[in-house]
Amino acid sequence: MRSALARLCLPAGGAFASDEGTQQECFTRTQAHSLTDDLCAKAQLAVGPEVERYLIQLFSQLPYLDGDSLDVLDACQEEFLVTLEKDAQDPAIRNCSDQIGLLLTLALARRAEPAAQAWVDVQAFANERKRINWGASDKTDAEKDYGRFLDKVMNAGLLRERPARIEPARLLDLQEQFPNFAAPIRFLAEQAAYARLCGLPFQPAPMLFTGPAGVGKTSFSAALAKVLGTHNEVVNMASQSCGFTLAGMDRGWSSARPGMVFTALLHGTTLAPVILLDEIDKTNEDARSSPMGPLYALLEPRTAGHFRDEYAGFPMDASHVIWLATANETETLPAPMLSRFKVFDIPMPSHTQLIAIARSMLRDMTKALPQGPCDLPSDWEPRLAGCSVRDLRLRLQEALGHAALRAMAAGAKGLTLDERDWTGAPAGRRQAIGFC
Repeated sequence: MRSALARLCLPAGGAFASDEGTQQECFTRTQAHSLTDDLCAKAQLAVGPEVERYLIQLFSQLPYLDGDSLDVLDACQEEFLVTLEKDAQDPAIRNCSDQIGLLLTLALARRAEPAAQAWVDVQAFANERKRINWGASDKTDAEKDYGRFLDKVMNAGLLRERPARIEPARLLDLQEQFPNFAAPIRFLAEQAAYARLCGLPFQPAPMLFTGPAGVGKTSFSAALAKVLGTHNEVVNMASQSCGFTLAGMDRGWSSARPGMVFTALLHGTTLAPVILLDEIDKTNEDARSSPMGPLYALLEPRTAGHFRDEYAGFPMDASHVIWLATANETETLPAPMLSRFKVFDIPMPSHTQLIAIARSMLRDMTKALPQGPCDLPSDWEPRLAGCSVRDLRLRLQEALGHAALRAMAAGAKGLTLDERDWTGAPAGRRQAIGFC
């Protein structure tokens, strides 16, 4: 079978020649039919017409395979041969067809710096599917659950988009919304510029933001993910007591499940989600199990590239994850953990910066209005003094609610902000609750 599959290989940049002598990117149907016959003959199998049609259709869409990718196909070769003997309507052969198709797609994705690559160790994954699907029929409930989990991984696909080569200017634009994050934004832009010059994916070092609460650390994480075109995950480390939140729980436990890093890659579209470890300095350490334990491997690209989730049982590539963390102080963090982060102290915004942040927030909050985004009323600017970024967002949301209700009562299609809408109490002072 290996010799038949080897016919799929071409040198880098090669193409198949058609019957007319011109270059083509895929097999002709005649070539696909011939390859299918040769493959089945080498395997000494007589396949039905449904399977034959599937293989011909598959190969006719296949440009070429990297020779190294044959090792990936070898991982499910035995399963492939077994299912070829089964009826094409059997669920097993449909699963195998999906798997073979994905493995061939994976092989193509290894050529010429493609936009996608595998996020799991495909050979180890294929071995697990073979063990579950073709093992003993009297499976335990845990084994059945694990089989369904493997089907979910298969259905989600084995390929994810590589990290985008982001334009540094797009990162620098974040300073308008987060002026007090100028230092980390500059660092990110520099890393993006270096990656573009070297032709590498954007992969900044893990960053730890220290400073008082309410300076916008969580909001910055979400905004960064949006600029990078990926999704944002937040883990409240203060509420964690064990490492299984990040790294999964062994299948021997009744409540076993995969960890958050695995599920972020499973349900996402890219290899590089943004994961924020919130309040990492408040982690509940325990002598038997530390929530930060998995981070020692996850924060190092070399070990993260083959990280094994406890539940999944096969390695995954978590080396492209963009890690952010927040802390009020660093004194309680272990030195080996702290050394894995680029640390930035984020100050409270100045009054001038608060005005810029408020304008940016307000434009973003009101961009869907019929009349377009609203600008910050000038008489509100003195009232921003002493606000945190968190307080500022809440006050703007409240003000927009006041203005919207007034506009609806008046039958207006748009809203207008005025001094009546800013009702927040002065910073540091509580509003009294009572009756007029």
